[in-house]
Amino acid sequence: IASIPPPSPTSCSPTHGLDLSSATATQSSTDHGGVPSRPIASANPSSYYYSGTCSHTSGTDDSPWWSVDLGDSYAVSKVRVLNRGDCCGELLNGFSVLVGDVVCASDVQISQGESKDVACVGTGSSVTISLPGSGTALTLCEVKVLQGLYLLQQHPHRHHTHFILHRLAAAHAAAQHASTSAAVSAPPAV
Repeated sequence: IASIPPPSPTSCSPTHGLDLSSATATQSSTDHGGVPSRPIASANPSSYYYSGTCSHTSGTDDSPWWSVDLGDSYAVSKVRVLNRGDCCGELLNGFSVLVGDVVCASDVQISQGESKDVACVGTGSSVTISLPGSGTALTLCEVKVLQGLYLLQQHPHRHHTHFILHRLAAAHAAAQHASTSAAVSAPPAV
């Protein structure tokens, strides 16, 4: 039986961000006090490094990376990245995004101080941002992982499109149920 390629997915509204404020982030190294939790910990991210919301790796890493553990497997539609705005913004050009171990976006271009929603459709329990090569630091001022519904281009083999839509709908429903269950079982705020 010939393998049928999947239809091209694109993300669409509505999307919502996962709460990463208590998630665990790691990176290949840390320099200038730019710990990996900074880009996910702030409700008010800033592209100005000294505002305290940007991570920073050493400029000597081979293929520097930053990663966040989502705590569970999620269907991801986009990853929002805020680039440093007060200097050095060109250093982030060419970054890749992985959901789990699968690259979903590569050679992403971003301007200094730009906030960019990177289309990145995948399912996994981690999101990683990496830069190819060596001799450059990886600095991120915000990372937000967005979930959403997916639109699929019609595939010539209708049953295949239906199967993919069913799997995406099931993944979305499971993620919605998990977030609703967590909200219901959370203790009341004091």
